Amino acid sequence: MLISKGCHPSLPLRSPRLSPADVTHDLHASLRVLGTDFIDLYLLHYDHPTAQIEPVVERLNRHIDEGKISAIGASNWSHERIARANTIAAGRGLHPFSASSVQFSLADWTRSLWPGAVTLGGAGQRAAREWYAAHGLPVFAWSSLARGFFSPHYEPTKPDRNRVSRRCTTYFGTEANIQRLERAKTFAREHRLTVAQVALAYVLCQPLDVFAVVGCKTVEKFAENVGALSLTLDEATLHWLATGHGR
Repeated sequence: MLISKGCHPSLPLRSPRLSPADVTHDLHASLRVLGTDFIDLYLLHYDHPTAQIEPVVERLNRHIDEGKISAIGASNWSHERIARANTIAAGRGLHPFSASSVQFSLADWTRSLWPGAVTLGGAGQRAAREWYAAHGLPVFAWSSLARGFFSPHYEPTKPDRNRVSRRCTTYFGTEANIQRLERAKTFAREHRLTVAQVALAYVLCQPLDVFAVVGCKTVEKFAENVGALSLTLDEATLHWLATGHGR
């Protein structure tokens, strides 16, 4: 399955790029660079609140009709804007957004990793999680291991130990998250798992149609992460990992 994105804001000022012309330009650039004439899933990378959704949905559907895209979706869009896009599509007889990519992990971020990024984590996003569950929209959860927070490279007591520790301390280094890490370690020891497998299973066992997106530097690490697919965590365990209560 080939997935690509388009309409990332212009750098370094992050000026909005979410027009029909931007869609076409970036899609054709992806096709050219990837050496293909077809993309299975094409995601709009970032939203902008002033952008008109209808012409963008229409342009994406034109490219579906041309056979250049099979399905469309959004990355770092709020569920409200996705719902709006799909309402427009339904009213026009067009293909809706069929997937979304947002951040989600056992650790809740303290602030956005990038301007405009969207997360499903935390109590404040409960309505978003309920919306995804109710509508069955697939979620590609990026940074599902919280930028290395659940790896051996992060040591809460040594925030300056290395690049991973500094990054994790900045974006995830709260006491609540550190306690989640400790509970994941406890569960991993009890069940002969790795901490990363427990953290990934937490994401995969949510009542959502969710796929955990990870980056692996070695085949061994990839195989370790795949092992999380065979794990089943019940509701009580999920609640305990997140809150420390109810196990």
